[in-house]
Formats: sequence, C-alpha cells, structure tokens
Amino acid sequence: MFFKTSGNGVLTELAFAGLSVPVYAEEATPLYAETDGCRSIVSLRSVGENAFVGAYRGMKVSLAYRAVGERLDIEISIENKTDRPFSPDIFALKLFPDTYMASYPAWNRQFFPTFLRCEATHFYGYFMTPEGRMLGMGCSEAIPAYKYNFNYHTEGYGHRIYQAELHLLHGGALPARYPKIAAIAPGEVLSRTISFFPVESLDTFEKEVSDKLGIPVLRAERYTVAPGEELSVDVFGKDVCVSVLSPDGAVTEGKHIGACARGEYLFRAKDTAGHVAELRALCRRSWEETLDMARTAAYMAPQKATTHIESYYGFFSAFLAAKYRKNPTLDAEMREHAKEILPLMFDFTAGRPKVIPKRVQNLAGVLSILADLYEADPDENAFALTWGLPLADYLVSIQAEDGSYRSLGTHYTCVIYIAKSLLEFSEAERAAGYTADAERHYESVRRAIDDLVLHLEKIGTEGEHTLEDGMISCSALQIGAFALTLPKEERAPYIRAAEHMLNAHTCLEGRKVPDYRMNSCTLRFWEAQYDVMVMANFMNSPHGWTAWTAYATYYLYLLTGKRNYLVRTVNTLGACTSLMHDDGTLSWAFCADPTIRAEVLVPDTTRPIVDAYRHVPKTPAYRGKFEVQTFGECYIPMISYWYRTGKDAPVTGGYATCPLFTDKETIVTDIQGGAGDNDVHEIFKCMEETVLGKVFLLEREDGGIEAFGAQVEEKDGVFVVTLPEETRELHINFTSEHTIIIGGEAKTYPAMCDFVKV
Repeated sequence: MFFKTSGNGVLTELAFAGLSVPVYAEEATPLYAETDGCRSIVSLRSVGENAFVGAYRGMKVSLAYRAVGERLDIEISIENKTDRPFSPDIFALKLFPDTYMASYPAWNRQFFPTFLRCEATHFYGYFMTPEGRMLGMGCSEAIPAYKYNFNYHTEGYGHRIYQAELHLLHGGALPARYPKIAAIAPGEVLSRTISFFPVESLDTFEKEVSDKLGIPVLRAERYTVAPGEELSVDVFGKDVCVSVLSPDGAVTEGKHIGACARGEYLFRAKDTAGHVAELRALCRRSWEETLDMARTAAYMAPQKATTHIESYYGFFSAFLAAKYRKNPTLDAEMREHAKEILPLMFDFTAGRPKVIPKRVQNLAGVLSILADLYEADPDENAFALTWGLPLADYLVSIQAEDGSYRSLGTHYTCVIYIAKSLLEFSEAERAAGYTADAERHYESVRRAIDDLVLHLEKIGTEGEHTLEDGMISCSALQIGAFALTLPKEERAPYIRAAEHMLNAHTCLEGRKVPDYRMNSCTLRFWEAQYDVMVMANFMNSPHGWTAWTAYATYYLYLLTGKRNYLVRTVNTLGACTSLMHDDGTLSWAFCADPTIRAEVLVPDTTRPIVDAYRHVPKTPAYRGKFEVQTFGECYIPMISYWYRTGKDAPVTGGYATCPLFTDKETIVTDIQGGAGDNDVHEIFKCMEETVLGKVFLLEREDGGIEAFGAQVEEKDGVFVVTLPEETRELHINFTSEHTIIIGGEAKTYPAMCDFVKV
C-alpha cells in the first residue's frame, strides 16, 4: 500500500495492491466544525510523518494516517482542554475518496459513496466504481452521522457528489438507531480510528468488514417476503446473539422465521464486546391489494395538467387496477379526469404536444398511459388508441437518423423510457388489430434499441451529465424489454448489453442496506425540489424512478434464468411498495440520509383554494408556504393530496426554482399546484407488469423447488405448492423435469424457463 499526505493533513494519494483510489485533495484541511450555520475549518500542522495537530476553541486535535498491511487507518482525537463542554452542531471529518462523476470514461475509476451505515455502536460501508471495484471502510466505535457533499452550486441543485463526510459530533436530531454523541466534556478525549481497505466483491463484503473491524454484521438475501414464506438472516462476527422482534410484539432468539405473518421483523445482533447491529425485513401485503390502494391514492392525490408527466403518472395505477378489480365509480372518475386534462397538454388530432414540445418523455409517456387506458376496457376506451396514433407517428417522425430520440439534440431515449413506451403502445395496437401501425412503431423501437446497444454508457441524459441512475437503468430495461420480443437465437447481444449496463449501475444501488425500506434501491438525490418542493438534495431511495431498476432485473431474469435477478426484483419492489402505507396513504419517497435540514412546502391553511378540475375529490386544498424542518431516514409525504391547481389550464410541474422550464409561448406560468410527486406511481406500473398475479418456481442447486410468492412443502418426496388465489401465471425455471402438486393436482413440467397459465 502507498499513500501521501500534504502538510496540512490532507491525503493526496492512495493506492492499494491493484487498487488506485482517486482522492479529493482540494481541501485546506479535512476537518471542520459548524455552529448555527457558521462553518470553521480546523487548521492542522505536521508534527511527524503523516501525523498532524491543531487547535480549535480550546480543543487539541490530532490526526494521523497509518498503514496496517493493506489497510489505511485514519486516527483522530479531540481533547477538551477547557472547563466547559465542547458542543458544536457538527464536528466533521471529510472523507478522501473523490466521488465526482463528470464524464465518460473517467467516471469508471471514480468511487461512488454507495453504502454508509451508522449502527448504534459502530459504522461501516463501502465506495464502489462502475467497474465493480470496492473500497470498504468502517469504525468499530460509534459515529453519529454522515453526510454527502453535493454540488449545490450547479443550477438545479446538481447531479454529482464531491465527497462524503463523517460527523464525529452531531448536536441535531437523528433517527432512533443512531448514536447520540453531541459533546465532549471538560478533560475528556474523543478518539476514533476509521479504516479503509479493498473489498474483493459484494458477496464477501459483510465477512470482510466484520473480520477487519471486529463488528457484527447482519445480511438477508430476501428482505421482502409474502405471507407464509420463510425469512432468515446471515450473521457475521464472533460470539454474536441474534433476536427478532415480530409484528405481534414477541421477541424470540434466532435468525430464522419459518412462516412469516404480515408486518415488519426487526432482527438485532449483539456481540460480547457490546456491538449492536440491526436488520429490518418485511412480510408484505398482496400485490393486488397494493395496486387497488394505489388507484385510490391516484384519485385522492389528483393528477394535474402540467409541463411534466410526473404530475399525472397516477393514471397508470388507476387504469392498471381497473384491469383486475373493477371499481365502477372510481374507474369512471379517473377515465373522465383523463379526458379532462390530457387534451390540455396534447393535441390528439394534430398529433402534437401543446406544452414544452422538447420534453419528448411527456409525449412517449402519454402513449403508455393511453395503452393502459385502452387495455382497462377496450370497448369503453377505444378512443385511447385513436388519440395515441397521431402522437406515435409524430414521435417516429422526429426520431434521429442514428435511431435515438432526442430533445434539442441531447440523447433522450433513456429519459424515462421513450422506446419502451412506444413498444407498449405498439402492443396495444397489435392487440386491437392495427397491425401495420404496430409494425411501423415497432421498427422505430428496434432502431432506438440498436442505438443503445451500440453506445452503451456513451449517451446523454436530462440535466447535469453524470453516471446518472436513469440513463443507465433505463438503457438496461429497454434493451431487456426489446430482447424479450425477439426469437431466443437473436437475443444474445442484447442480453450482453443489458447486463453490462446493469453491472455499471451496481454502484448506484443500495444492495447491502440491511433494511427492507431501502434495500436494492437506487441512489438518486436531486428530485425533491421539483417533486415535493423540499429544497435540498438527499438520497431519495426509494423513489418512483427506483422501479426502473426492477424492470431491468426482471427482464434479465426472464432472459437468463439467473436467480439473483429475481431476488433483486422482489427486494426492490418490496422497498418501493412500502411507500404505500397500511392506512392507504401514499408517500412520495424515502429519505435515506440520517439528517437533512431544509425548507419544506407545507399547507398554508389560511389560504385555501378551490380545485378547478371537475373529476377530483372535494377535499381541502391550499396554497403552500415554506418552513424549515429537520428530518432523516424517514418517508417523505406527497403534497398533491392538498397542493392543488386553481385553474383548468396547465401549470409548471413543480419547478418553482427553475424558470428554464417555463415556456411562455405555450403555457400559463403559474406554479400553484405544480408538483411531480405522482411519479411514485411508476412503482405500481412496474409491479403490475413484473409480479402481479405471478408466482415464480425455481429449481434449487440441490434439486429441490423454491417459490417466490407462494408456499412450497416437500411431502414424501413430492413438492406441494400452495398458490395465492389471485395467481394467474407460473414462471417455471427448471433445469430438469419435475412433478409438483398444485391445488391437489399433480402437474409435470419439463426443463424450461418460461411462463405457464394457471
């Protein structure tokens, strides 16, 4: 291992055997203190090889870097030399990895801060590159909080992170699990050693970090299960006892639940040194019930005519739910509401968008909405295809020569999923007998997907360029979706491309978070200002766009049969659908950060308004006002339940701070009611396509049968599968022939990886 430091205590170079780590060396010092919003750096001077000291308000501060084999230790101590407690709001150590991802291919060598975890007694995590290289880190003692340093100076709050930091002292509010370390008493010393080391792989991460730091770590393969399914955790560490708090309030010893009941399970591990680790898992409600609840939420938090499709994404949940569980009153209201507001944004006769035509994702997205509206009731909603056909033809007419769909020259195929939307519409056309139209639109999709396969990461996206979550996941999902339309012998290059993109995306996924609320979710941090007008960057994990990764893993499971893709799909959707609470309230996203202080839009109850739309609930609606709040590791509520439009014309879609999205020639520029929080319904659109009404049966390595979404028992050498009553399809993934009993009837399935009807 090799490293260098500057004279002021900043790490300037670091290389392990076979692993070079880009460092962020632009700081005057790695330490700072902050009180009442006033930040002061803690100056350091060299007192020996890689050792530094400084003073700050009567504190003696020491910092040293030590090589311990292939591990770098950063030792820091703060000694209170005064006669009063030292209690700044924050005392922080900025971490050295340079996480700023600005351009391809340079970002392949940058380490994204993929996973940071504060336990009550210790801290651990890792940084990861798009190429899969991992830098583990941790501290065997308590760290109260961490923070990402976003590039806020960029217009639109920025899509990049400079570096991360650890808070050694934190005086503000924190979630319950976090240690409360706010002050150093007179004469006391706070000392911490933070270690960094290469990690071989995701599979070995927990064991490596446990061994190197001497801490307990919990891991589950499946963080979300169905009622009756098993739940178990893996335990890493020495002399560790594990208990679990079940939904009924009972606490038992052990790491395995044989048949889960609906609700949350909290596992707790404790070793003889006093370290404590937690893991949350979930036994979910049925997917059918969740979709039904989402339809109601789409009505209660109304869809709005705005500049952004995010504001009316709830139509997906409404129209998809209508396919399975009819609710005549609600279905009619949502259909009439679509008739009320969609023509405000699209000229369905001319086949042109009326507002901000450059937002090609609006144009493509409404084609998906119209396809689902048609499929909900082909007789009642035949008009949906008539509306969509001119728009689909217009989308094809503006397709670039290279096959991409663009906005003002920028590659936009993967801003949401333009090609998949057109593919969905073409499938509805085909089902309706519009074969020539379907073929014409399908060929446009083929050209767009071939462009993605050719260029991989070398494309563009909306907003600030970076290794952007959606740019990568939407490429993978669209390639995968298209591959499934091809004969099996033609799929190989598409599978390779989709897997390549998803592998690069791994550094942007919370695959190791021991909490079903966040596990396997994407790390996206620039949506809150526009969706719910919370004026800060923070990890929205999950967010509606997290579902894009679930599409991709699902398609790759169908294409390859690799079990890991199915596990990831179910974990991601478990986290995402947990945004729907048992009382029927739908949250917009989950804040994964430990603490955020920001202006938040709240109802101004002194300024009520009357919603101008006719087919919306007559519930209280208000103008908004901003108030400063502190929050962390919690669900973020939608605002569309109360933040409504006062007119029947389009408004700006929640971009109150971004006037560049206001097109004065085509839109009324009032922002009242504009909010993009209905993008949360992407989750339920994905859920319907991927898991609703489906049970997945897999052959285990030992020859047994495993089920996702059902119960399996082995009786006298025969596997008996108990299916939920709403099951419509079985996906069989067998490498050899098996006879199983379903509903008392023996059925034999050959080696296959495909669906069969129930």
